[in-house]
Amino acid sequence: MNQPLRKPVAPFWQRRHSAWPKHPHARVRDATKVVAVFATAFAAWLMWSSFVPRATPALFRAVERVVVVHTAGGDLRLHVAADPQQRHAGLMNDTPKPGTGELFVWRGDGLRHFWMANTPSPLDMVFIDDQGTVSRVLAGVAPCVALPCPIYSHRARYVIELPAFTAAGYGLRQGTQFRGFSGLR
Repeated sequence: MNQPLRKPVAPFWQRRHSAWPKHPHARVRDATKVVAVFATAFAAWLMWSSFVPRATPALFRAVERVVVVHTAGGDLRLHVAADPQQRHAGLMNDTPKPGTGELFVWRGDGLRHFWMANTPSPLDMVFIDDQGTVSRVLAGVAPCVALPCPIYSHRARYVIELPAFTAAGYGLRQGTQFRGFSGLR
């Protein structure tokens, strides 16, 4: 009987175990597979993240308070930004529609700084002091297109941002008096 010769196999505890395959190109093939898996996972995450809506300030508008301010030129619907996160977001990535804007509220009078980073359209900024008097109006402040952005500062307790060149149409000029702002927090 002719049986094929078989190489004797050593018990498993005597075998040489190696972390890498014996063929020299097998390492490159395995590394290429790992890179391909990570690249595919990253591409899938990138595609998924492009379809998921961003948490832009416009999405948070549904939970914000809205106040209606009666002016000489008509009523303004203002979204109240009273906490630090809302004030930081402001009108970034959002364009206010005519008759709407943002009302920034602080607990007291102080130097307030604004910039126009990530703001798609020009705005009017109306600075209002502790007594409800308009102390400064900046009309048609242009969006920032390159860093560093200019910073617009003035003492105020309240600041209203409106679409560009609409503050004058609502009768908002230096010295205009507002009543009823003191209850906002």
